[in-house]
Amino acid sequence: MKRIKNYFRTWDSARYLRLILGTIFGLAYAFDGQTFYLLFSIFFLVQAIMNIGCGCAGNSSCAVEPKKKVEIEER
Repeated sequence: MKRIKNYFRTWDSARYLRLILGTIFGLAYAFDGQTFYLLFSIFFLVQAIMNIGCGCAGNSSCAVEPKKKVEIEER
């Protein structure tokens, strides 16, 4: 039980939102049976559980070079 509490202690609001959305889409799939509900449910639940995001917003594994300082010389 202590490991579970420690696991959820590190979560932020975005992970909770993904978990809630994944659960809602999972329930929608259970009641309606539409495949896209299942796909969205899996998508959001995997993001919440594994703490990964979509795109290059700083939490994914794509490499972004830091901004370089540019110096302009006047003649």
